[in-house]
Amino acid sequence: MRQLAWVLLVRICGCGPGAPPGPCGGDPALTVGHEDGAFVPYEDGDAVPIEVDGDGAYRFAFDTRTSGLDPSEAITAVVRVRFGSDPSQDFLGSIRLTCTDAPASYTFLTPLDDAYQDAGVLAALDGTAFTLDAVFTDVQGTIAEANHTFVLDAP
Repeated sequence: MRQLAWVLLVRICGCGPGAPPGPCGGDPALTVGHEDGAFVPYEDGDAVPIEVDGDGAYRFAFDTRTSGLDPSEAITAVVRVRFGSDPSQDFLGSIRLTCTDAPASYTFLTPLDDAYQDAGVLAALDGTAFTLDAVFTDVQGTIAEANHTFVLDAP
């Protein structure tokens, strides 16, 4: 399985240790979406495009917004993608949160497994529903999660 390539786009926030005040505070929340001049949340049933990276590999690129997590230590991020009844593709990593005047924002570049690195395979899956589950857990054990069913938009 390919490892998750994490590209961290931090919209600098500065919450201190413990229960975070302000934008990192509040109820734990994780929103998956994309940047289109501004953050646009995805909703169930939305088409999510597959991109081709600089090396010619297929991947998802999606943005997240999160609040309600303690940024004093690394956050554990788990992302699981499943096409139909195929085995899930699980990605695990640690990220650092920082917050000031907006929820923390991150872009994840998630390479697809080798089985999906074929244009013909992806073309056959175009328009197919897939699930994306994302779970962020802070050092206190607080969890923010998002669970969606999207539609694959193959290149």
